[in-house]
Amino acid sequence: MSEKNKSKIIAYIYILLLYLLIFQNFLQSFIEVFQYLDEAIALLGLFVLIYDIIRKKGKVSRSFFIILVCLLLIFIIGFYAVVTNKYQTINYALIDAFLLFKFFFVYFLSCIMTKKNNILAFSKVIYFHLKIILIILTIFTIANYIFKIYPFGERYGIMVNKLFFEHPTYLAGACIALLVNFITFSDKISNKYIILTLLILISTLRVKAIGGALAILMIAIYVNQTNKKLSIIKLSIIGILIIIIAYPQFEYYFLDIEGSARRVLTETSVEIANDNFPIGTGFGTFANFVSGENYSPVYELYGISNVQGLEEGKANFLSDTFWPMIIGQFGYLGTILYLTCLITIFIKIQKDCKIEQKKIYIAKFSALIYLLIASSAEPSFVNPIAIPLALILGMQSEIKKGVKKKDEK
Repeated sequence: MSEKNKSKIIAYIYILLLYLLIFQNFLQSFIEVFQYLDEAIALLGLFVLIYDIIRKKGKVSRSFFIILVCLLLIFIIGFYAVVTNKYQTINYALIDAFLLFKFFFVYFLSCIMTKKNNILAFSKVIYFHLKIILIILTIFTIANYIFKIYPFGERYGIMVNKLFFEHPTYLAGACIALLVNFITFSDKISNKYIILTLLILISTLRVKAIGGALAILMIAIYVNQTNKKLSIIKLSIIGILIIIIAYPQFEYYFLDIEGSARRVLTETSVEIANDNFPIGTGFGTFANFVSGENYSPVYELYGISNVQGLEEGKANFLSDTFWPMIIGQFGYLGTILYLTCLITIFIKIQKDCKIEQKKIYIAKFSALIYLLIASSAEPSFVNPIAIPLALILGMQSEIKKGVKKKDEK
């Protein structure tokens, strides 16, 4: 099969995945199997990664090597803690390990599949389907504000928009996925579809959504106007501005409410890391879905099993934030290793994306920044929304010689 045809097949598979991933939360309410869609894609990514390593006889890029080594060390740390502490069974620990790593498996999948199959050559057809998705969200948003079809209360005196998703946070995630794809596949960074997507994103009235929208706007404006990449200093300025905007919500959940799940999980994770230095309590033991499914004794051990949302059988707030899971389960060493993986992705974006390819550069940074912002209020890197963002983060941006946009036809 020619390179052009392979690229075309990959592009249409990508379009199918966009529909399924953006509407996953809606689809799974009718067809239960869709709740495992992100895990299925991650499993495919793991198989493709193993095959690619075997095919290349163990030769991988520097960034792949660093991330793989860090993940392997986290795996060893997590299972060593599970075996020695016996706070969780091996089966549940394996489930948690896969859920934690699935973001990286999909990232690897995207890197490998787009290295020689350039779907950017089929931007127009992908862009067409992005517009269809946005039109659907727009029509339902307008109808929702007129007829109150999907009520979810108010915030700041304004109706919260969640549409047909289970929670506004899922609509926010869908909009972010849509937004970074619009930036990647559109002819220009500023257009009405991107602006409309931002408006629907803001209509969720999630602080992380508003902060994410602001960050994306600042990144896009800076890169587009200056034709320069983002330095650490520029990113720090953006981070400070977002912190200022989000501080009232941070103060409310982490400081004002004495026994809030987020505050308790964060404080306890540090206590666990100190008690189990330099590692934590292991996979499936703290601040995640698995630790609630097979209730971890760590909650009772640290006297937080009676906190609202953390009780056995009613542990609805265990995944209200991301970093306590990393700090508590893998300690300071595991946290450093996980941060190293994210820093490696950051460096790869800086190194690989030419400033002439500023659209995909902006899209990748927007995806990474949003995941970091959302990690304070949800388990962003293990959520389904991380999957379409991982696909963008891993996408190879070089236009291959001989694959022209006319191939779309």
